[in-house]
Amino acid sequence: MKIWSTISDIGTPFGANPAERRYIQICNRVSFIIFVLVFLLFLVAFAYFRWIISTQLALAAAFSFLVPPWLNHLGKISWSRLLLIVLITLPSLAISILDKLDHPGSLEEFEYYHFRIIILCASILPFILFSLKERYPLSFGLLLSFLSLVLYDPIHHFFHAGFYQMGFTSPNYYFMNYIFVYNFLVLAGSTFFLKYSFEKSEKENESLIHQLSERQKEILVSSKVIEEQREQLTLENRHLNKELVDKNNQLIETNKELIRHNNELQQFSYTVSHNLRGPVASLTGLLGLLDTASLNATNKEILGHLNNSVGTLDSTIRDLGNIIDIRNDITRIKQKILLREEVDGIIRLLKRDIDEKRIQLHTDFNEHPFIYSVRPMLQSILYNLVSNGIKYRSVERDPIITISSHPDGDKIKIIVEDNGMGIDMKAFGAKLFGLYKRFHTHTEGRGLGLFLVKLQVESLDGDIEVESTLHKGTKFTLSFPRLDHIEEQVLADDDIATVYYNAPLNCIGINWKRAGSFKQTRTVIEKCIDFIKDYKTANWISNITRVTEREEGKLNELRASHRMELKMAGLLRVGLVVPEGCLGKEFMEQKGFAHVFDVELKTFATIQEAKDWMEKENSRGT
Repeated sequence: MKIWSTISDIGTPFGANPAERRYIQICNRVSFIIFVLVFLLFLVAFAYFRWIISTQLALAAAFSFLVPPWLNHLGKISWSRLLLIVLITLPSLAISILDKLDHPGSLEEFEYYHFRIIILCASILPFILFSLKERYPLSFGLLLSFLSLVLYDPIHHFFHAGFYQMGFTSPNYYFMNYIFVYNFLVLAGSTFFLKYSFEKSEKENESLIHQLSERQKEILVSSKVIEEQREQLTLENRHLNKELVDKNNQLIETNKELIRHNNELQQFSYTVSHNLRGPVASLTGLLGLLDTASLNATNKEILGHLNNSVGTLDSTIRDLGNIIDIRNDITRIKQKILLREEVDGIIRLLKRDIDEKRIQLHTDFNEHPFIYSVRPMLQSILYNLVSNGIKYRSVERDPIITISSHPDGDKIKIIVEDNGMGIDMKAFGAKLFGLYKRFHTHTEGRGLGLFLVKLQVESLDGDIEVESTLHKGTKFTLSFPRLDHIEEQVLADDDIATVYYNAPLNCIGINWKRAGSFKQTRTVIEKCIDFIKDYKTANWISNITRVTEREEGKLNELRASHRMELKMAGLLRVGLVVPEGCLGKEFMEQKGFAHVFDVELKTFATIQEAKDWMEKENSRGT
């Protein structure tokens, strides 16, 4: 591995940035791998054909692939990559011609195809060795491969090594040129879109890293201020008890740990989420234990600054933790959300502010009363927008907030509109969704709400648009994909069972594949029970067609132990899918299912029958 690392790093000091150094390493590795493969090919060819022109050229070609790393060593990092492309394409043409001229009497038709396959495969090298920004070398490499394929036969013909010149008579030979050109276009096009997607994702990651780096610098400054104030307070209050001094020493160690870990962004995100909140909470509690009556005016002022700094640090940590949670959320379950119920819940949370500020809140969900989405995120989005409408109301008129929804093609639009203070879009439009951006300083806030709203909307594959006029009001338009058929969102899948969630039916489902151990089966059932409790699921389908011989005694005890919890969570009915010979109450009594759940229980021959029953019961509201 040390030799491989040494070979890979040849010339990397000449790279101007990490991306360029990565391309240099790729060039070195590809060159060395091809050198080894071609050298092995030479050994095999030598064993079969001895010292003929083809084997001589193969040996020369093998060692030629050591030239690109040598050029990297000299700092010619662009030329080395171009040369690598040339060394695969042009020598392939040359060897193909010389090979045919060397033994014309023993030629076979396939020898007019295998070198073209090498050239075709080489067409992906420009995308591997260059970024899309390096247009000229990238275009040169693609053009070289393309022309080598298109002009393969004319070049052979020029050197009297053409297919028909060598005595072959296949009438459809030239048609293969179209096949190779078509394959080139498909391969190059597919690789281009893959490269484009990769570089786009890489650019987004760099943007996020830059944002986190900026916040990291601010936290370092805040940590330094806290350290200086803590030391000053410690020096002027030596009479404080030993317990407080010990806690302050722990704070020093915690702050040192924070500074030491801030250089690693991945570790930083973990630290923000888990390790820092506890110590900051302890510090806040300890500061509250201080006897302020024994402090002079100067020390009271210092203590006030320290409290403010600790509060700011705690808020920043929570804010960044929320952002990281959203960025990393990849297991989101979409539910059927009734917008009226969701807004009513927000009204209950904000009832005090709504009553005190005399907010008129109007809703209209008649055109589209529901949406399939992630409930916690949608709730947070609407809460922040309504809260903003209350916070930035105008004192010149009665505050009105309107929330409505309607379908728009393959989108569902939710509109939140207020007649508040509005925003100067010309001055602040570009910064509207920035992190810690505020546009009205006379109200409390950290400028995080709209940033989180945009982040959450985009994480739900949605868009947000803003129309605002200063002193007139603001209109937010949220657009989400119209997801009318979310029938099987897989929650877990292994060799025992597949667990899924059907959003239209509000149903958890299990397709049992085979009988497993008690521990394995218990894990699957507990996952379903936890989901029902968390998501208030009314229906449960269990397809036990393949496990009817399974012993259910201990499993029924497990199910029964959660009976009351499931009923309180809203479970109303359970559908068992069984073989036709097991339909009816006799089978349920035999297996002990009849008295496990305090809900309606039925057996069905197919999953569709169970779904139809649940859909009918849902529509009846039972």
